[in-house]
Amino acid sequence: PAGVFVRRWVPELAHIPDQHLQEPWTYDSAAGIAGSTYPERIVDLKLSTAVARIRSMAPGVALASTLQPMPSKTSMGAARASFR
Repeated sequence: PAGVFVRRWVPELAHIPDQHLQEPWTYDSAAGIAGSTYPERIVDLKLSTAVARIRSMAPGVALASTLQPMPSKTSMGAARASFR
């Protein structure tokens, strides 16, 4: 719960507050580390969950129109606000 393991083995996240440690991209001041010393997130969980729900309800339906690229670093705040 206190992030001891993460802070020890991922020093890039040592200064991130506990409530953002498991999802550092949600911390506004973490913009400097994302993509430079710590990798960008690979999977957008909200989008992948929505796609999985759609696929489970309608197997075989093409979802190309529902998939969107990950937001850029500059639009991360706006994208995050739209999912709240």
